[in-house]
Amino acid sequence: MRKTLEDLKLLCANADEINRQNLKEILAAGSDTVFGREHGLSADMDASSFMKSLPISKYADYEGYIERIRKGEDNVLTTFPVSYWIVSSGTMGEQKHVPLSDEALCRYAEYMMVHLDLAGIDDSAPRMHASIIVPPWEKESMTITSAFFNKNDEWGHYCTESYVEGRELLFTDSLKKYEEIEYCKARIALINPGIQFFKSSFIYDLIQLFSYIRDHYEMLLSDIDKGEFSVELPEEVRKRISAFPHPGAERIEECRRVLSGDVKAYVPLLWKKAKLLFGVSGQVFPGQEEMLKSFCGEIPLFSFMYGSSECICGVAHCFNDADYILLPRAGFFELRPRDGGDHDTILPSEAEVGQVYELIYTTFSGLYRYASGDLLEITGFEGETPTFKMVGRTRLVFNITGEKMEYSHISSAMDSLRGRFWNERLLFSVGLNYDISPAGYQIFAEGDLRASECGAFSRALDDILKNESFDYADLRSIGSLDMPRITAVEDGAHESCILKYRPFNPYQRKPLQALTEEERKYMAGKRREE
Repeated sequence: MRKTLEDLKLLCANADEINRQNLKEILAAGSDTVFGREHGLSADMDASSFMKSLPISKYADYEGYIERIRKGEDNVLTTFPVSYWIVSSGTMGEQKHVPLSDEALCRYAEYMMVHLDLAGIDDSAPRMHASIIVPPWEKESMTITSAFFNKNDEWGHYCTESYVEGRELLFTDSLKKYEEIEYCKARIALINPGIQFFKSSFIYDLIQLFSYIRDHYEMLLSDIDKGEFSVELPEEVRKRISAFPHPGAERIEECRRVLSGDVKAYVPLLWKKAKLLFGVSGQVFPGQEEMLKSFCGEIPLFSFMYGSSECICGVAHCFNDADYILLPRAGFFELRPRDGGDHDTILPSEAEVGQVYELIYTTFSGLYRYASGDLLEITGFEGETPTFKMVGRTRLVFNITGEKMEYSHISSAMDSLRGRFWNERLLFSVGLNYDISPAGYQIFAEGDLRASECGAFSRALDDILKNESFDYADLRSIGSLDMPRITAVEDGAHESCILKYRPFNPYQRKPLQALTEEERKYMAGKRREE
């Protein structure tokens, strides 16, 4: 049965012993494997000796082993059978094939539905997986979203018939463009006033769905009313959408009246039973929660889970706050201080509230002391397991001339200037501008800021970065690094850049953060004048 939040909290009371027991089980399954023999793993190792004997790893350390598994070799990384191959683009776009065992998936999939209990939503309540298509399960490679759907549907938890788009459009690889997906999802949403919650992997997809409805409502309502299609779609998709009943003239008129009016937060008006928004958020996606709220008003947001294709490590435990409980059964966890080495890690029960650590995990799928690259700030404890917020990445670093500025530092500085230069809505991305001498950061900002204030915004940002980083301040003082330049861009610039330069991934969209040089030049062409 699906676990509730109360079940999870009971488990947290004994999290330290569970963490150590996880390691014993992982080593028992991994010591007599190719990797285990080569690295001296032993089922008798305790946590201390394991943490001292094995270096921290990254994906490149496993590529050779993964290739052997994909060719059919057994007992390479672990004796737990690989049930799924998860494909992930990674933060910087590098494609990875990650093995996932049933043993690993079962240990965290059962906790991924606690939001239904918190919100008082029945399993059969109408819902929409906003702006995402889940790839068919039969494929050899899938996303972690597909694996979750697969396992929970097998358990009878997902009730796929409750998704208003229907199973045929929830599981499809027929749609090949974002415009096709957004059109289908927006059209289906408008004809279903009873939707109780909208979900996505990242809240960016929710923002794009509600933006698309706002910007194209006349086309959508006309197509719904006349049974026409203004966007070219595959024939099987057209047939599926044509099979939806006409919502009636009253619903169409209601949608037109609300969407043509002055109310920005239109979602509660069109979906009066909506109880919940669902998707990963947090301070690493600055300004997005405010953008979503501008559409949805006071509908609560549940930030779902924290993790990656390699391991799902945490689940949110409250609304409107991207604060997560570290899942005790999901793997063996360590925490590395921000500037720590391979053998400076501590166990989660030893963490200090307020400190920032990188999460290191050993999984039930055959990854050992794997560096997540994520920086977590410890916010408290639930029993013996920490609660935390993700505050940045260790590997998303800009370095023009030795300053090594993390994206998280820029993000935090931009956020601190809220209320002075922007209020509710801000998307931004960072490029390195070598067209000027000395070179500097070019930050493209989209939202509610005035182009005339970009100069003052840039100077304020520069002052904050100087105060936070000695190296940055030193390089600025000697003239080796230019002041960061903020450029206001037109609405939709970031989305159009994604469409033009980022590989099409219908299953999730991550917002732009670091720009390639080609992308930087494109964004510069989207400059917005006052």
